Parts: sequence; structure tokens; C-alpha cells
Amino acid sequence: MTNPKVQEIQDELAPLRAKLDQLCAQADAEGFQVQRETTEALLEVLAALKVLEDTARLTRNTRLVSTVLVERDRAREAVGINPRRRRRRS
Repeated sequence: MTNPKVQEIQDELAPLRAKLDQLCAQADAEGFQVQRETTEALLEVLAALKVLEDTARLTRNTRLVSTVLVERDRAREAVGINPRRRRRRS
């Protein structure tokens, strides 16, 4: 049986993930000239993900925590806090 808190976090994560996908694409399109509105929206998503991360840690569900951390890292890369990963050439 799934913990109701875990399900709640997963339900909150889905729209954040969709918004993050949109904002990451927008930031990539803007390149080095990322607009202020895009950055502010990414920071709002990042703050929401931090709250979800803290809540997920309380559930002691490591898979859920790692899922939230992956999304947090994507947001941090888009904002420029984490360097973007280089893709290997085939």
C-alpha cells in the first residue's frame, strides 16, 4: 500500500515537472540572454522543489527523494547555478 504522503508529493511533482520542461526549453531558446521572467519562474519552481525535497525526505522513500533531486538539478542547471552537463559525442 502506498503512503498517502508519497502519493501527494508525486501529485505535486507532476505539474512542476511539466512547468520545468517548458521553462528549460524557453531558457535554452533564450541562450545567454535569459529573460528575467524566465529566471524568476525557474527560481519559483526551484523553491517549490526544495519544499517537496524536504517533505520527501521525511517519508524516507529514497526513490521519491532521488526523483525530486533530479528535477531540482534540472532547475538549477537552467538557472545557471549548476553548470550544464556536456553531452558526449558519439
